[in-house]
Amino acid sequence: MSKTIFMIMVLSTQLSMAQEPEDLAKSVQKETKAVNDASLKGHLEKNIDKICAAYAADAILLPPGGIEPIMGIEQIRSFYLKSFKQGSVLEVSTKDISFELTAPGHANEIGSYFMIYQNTGSNDKVKIEGNMLIVWEQDEHGEWKIKWDMWH
Repeated sequence: MSKTIFMIMVLSTQLSMAQEPEDLAKSVQKETKAVNDASLKGHLEKNIDKICAAYAADAILLPPGGIEPIMGIEQIRSFYLKSFKQGSVLEVSTKDISFELTAPGHANEIGSYFMIYQNTGSNDKVKIEGNMLIVWEQDEHGEWKIKWDMWH
């Protein structure tokens, strides 16, 4: 077999295996949803490892209320551990409004969230709703991680 025919066969195989952009975006969205769902479960269980597993080592949180940006996984871990002492998330869900692949290995997610929260020492349950922006990045192992996380 000549080199030309072999190269054509290789290229046609690669092209047939390539996903359409919409299919790729849906696939990535499904993967990031699974990561986010595991993190949300971590909030319900107060499981810091499940929460932190969703974040890149150099991730940045931009929480509401004038709180300074929280930079890096260790500060993110401290932030959530402190929040565990303040109260409990009793229910939480998110809904995508927009999901977009911006470049290979990068995606933006815009959505809304709903949470029922109970402060420590209180019987009152507080309903919290808002919007969120998450920037996702694929790490060197091909796993999707949260790079930037902002909610209000």
